[in-house]
Amino acid sequence: MTSSAIDDLYQQVYARPHDDDLRRVLADALLAIDDPRGELIQLQFHPDADHQQRAMRLVQQYGLTWLGALRGAVIPLAYERGFLASCQVLDVSPTLVGHPEWGTVYTIELDPDPATRTSTFFVHPVMRALRRVTGANVATLRWLATQTLPPLLTELATECTWAEFQTVFDELSRLPLQVIEVAALQVVLRRGADGAWVTPAELPDLGEPDPEDPRYQ
Repeated sequence: MTSSAIDDLYQQVYARPHDDDLRRVLADALLAIDDPRGELIQLQFHPDADHQQRAMRLVQQYGLTWLGALRGAVIPLAYERGFLASCQVLDVSPTLVGHPEWGTVYTIELDPDPATRTSTFFVHPVMRALRRVTGANVATLRWLATQTLPPLLTELATECTWAEFQTVFDELSRLPLQVIEVAALQVVLRRGADGAWVTPAELPDLGEPDPEDPRYQ
């Protein structure tokens, strides 16, 4: 298979991240040219203990290289089926917004520091696999409440205080999210079968926190 044909397979994987057959075809093509990423894809489709150890060694050796254009913008946290699946975001320049290599990522961890530039990358249509975002500060929450989310994004973990969360909850509640974690409270809000948000027992009324509880400060 030619290098251009292999490049085309990569683009197809980014465009159809849930198509495992595509990844298997790519793995075979890479193995044929002794590219270690083909071995990683193959190993991660059959994750026994020995395979996991070998896959870990491959990621340790080649993982930064396999980040491609995202190298320097993210810290890889997990590779699955041969591709970046989870990462911590460092700094996303405008040129990386909409880059195809985001297509396989299903979890991103944002830096809650408001000085960190993360731009609008994670609501771009290229984020086809994105399911979960963590580390969102209150400014990100306010902005997110005005956006159209990627189709699979249903979980959000925040890094704001209870007082800050109260100011954005009504707007967030209108988004098609299913789970919101409030780290300061160490609690999880879930959407019930009727579409209403179900709060934990210690928060019977979302609008009336106990001002004496330091978790709510």
